[in-house]
Amino acid sequence: MDCRNINFSQVKSEKRINKAAGLLGAKVVARIIGFALFLLGAAHKDINRLLNTPYETFNSFTKRIWKDRIVAFEDRRSSYNPEPITPEPIFDMPTAKIQGDEVIIHLPGKTNEGIRMSTENKVVVKAILLTLLQNQVLDSKIVADILGYTQSHTLYLSREVEAGSTEILFDGRRGQKQDYVFKPKVKAELIQQYSANAIAGKSVASEVLAIDLKERCGLDLSDRSIRHHVQKLGLKNIAKTLPEILKQIKKKSGKQLC
Repeated sequence: MDCRNINFSQVKSEKRINKAAGLLGAKVVARIIGFALFLLGAAHKDINRLLNTPYETFNSFTKRIWKDRIVAFEDRRSSYNPEPITPEPIFDMPTAKIQGDEVIIHLPGKTNEGIRMSTENKVVVKAILLTLLQNQVLDSKIVADILGYTQSHTLYLSREVEAGSTEILFDGRRGQKQDYVFKPKVKAELIQQYSANAIAGKSVASEVLAIDLKERCGLDLSDRSIRHHVQKLGLKNIAKTLPEILKQIKKKSGKQLC
């Protein structure tokens, strides 16, 4: 075996030897290296020099190998007990948990790390967890606990995402950020839409108003922002009174025309 064309890394060598020494003991590792050099044809004096061992010690070791085989590598005079290797956990059931600032998902099988996601990536975490819920990989209780929702709301979100409503993945509190777009023109459109729906006997719920404003004006406003400004502008109180006022105005106008 010709080793002249093999590239050796001193850094990797030290790292590997230290790791092996931690598991097997330094003397055992030295004997393994020495015997490997012996098999490759290295002279006894060179092996002794590299391992810093007396000639007779290594010579006795090689003779013992032919007699005792693999047992000869053991350090019989040492009280060294290798540290037991902790087996990697085996997950029979899918599971997920929050650990520190990460969400960790373990799927069935043998794994150390699992799937790790930063809790800061809320949209990514929610999308993956809901997808796993849809595919019955994770239980709704596990997903709900991580997302901080009730199980019923978590199942609702899962159905919405499955139906293609991906906007639901984003923070439902976006309305507070949308307050900045409620300039006088936007408020005027909201008042008009609210009034028109009230007069026509149509629902003035924030969800309905959001749809109507988007269709009529192209305004993309959150339900929460609409509810906030309906309350702030005092529109909530006119839903029932406005149609009656309009009737009275029509009656008065009709009498004047007569």
